Amino acid sequence: MPTQTFFHLPKEKQKTLLKAAMHEFTYHSFENASINQIIKEASIPRGSFYMYFHDKEDLYFYLLEQSRELFEKQLFMIIAEEKGDLFQTFERLFESIVDYCSKKNHRLFFKQVFANINSRAEKRLFPMKKDVFDPQNTHKLFLGQIDKSKLKVQTEEDLEEIVGLLFGMTLHTLVHSFAVDETKEEVMRSYQRKLELFKYGMEKR
Repeated sequence: MPTQTFFHLPKEKQKTLLKAAMHEFTYHSFENASINQIIKEASIPRGSFYMYFHDKEDLYFYLLEQSRELFEKQLFMIIAEEKGDLFQTFERLFESIVDYCSKKNHRLFFKQVFANINSRAEKRLFPMKKDVFDPQNTHKLFLGQIDKSKLKVQTEEDLEEIVGLLFGMTLHTLVHSFAVDETKEEVMRSYQRKLELFKYGMEKR
């Protein structure tokens, strides 16, 4: 996370630095992105950079966590509107994430992110993963919003497992869609089909 020194900067200076970082990470993988290029584009001294962020990784993950915060806000808004319907919530959330990541000024950045995603990036980008990057315990808050009467769950652990599987499927579908340049219509059809299989199962009864 950025230091308090960064947060005390005028908003415009914060935006300038983050915009420069976004540009660098858009056109270079994390490994090849250059702090020198970022500070050159942001017009700040190298020493100032280390007053704001610990290192390149700190800055990169902050960009991802900003997106995560937006996704979490969408998630809670949608599940409230859907009255706890888990599958409707995930379908709407996925469409919202696709729209956000596909914006003209975002698409190339996320294409680079998804092409090089690892477990550390996943934890900071995707909402509702139970881990140390969830200090507000939003994971548990979300589970409490789900209408369990519509699901075949016996325990809280069952519910947590279902939600984890849904988020895993969501991330996999999103990453694949960027890898093969699917249109929104194509990726939504693919996701809806997977949701249907998950919702109704495949075993004859």
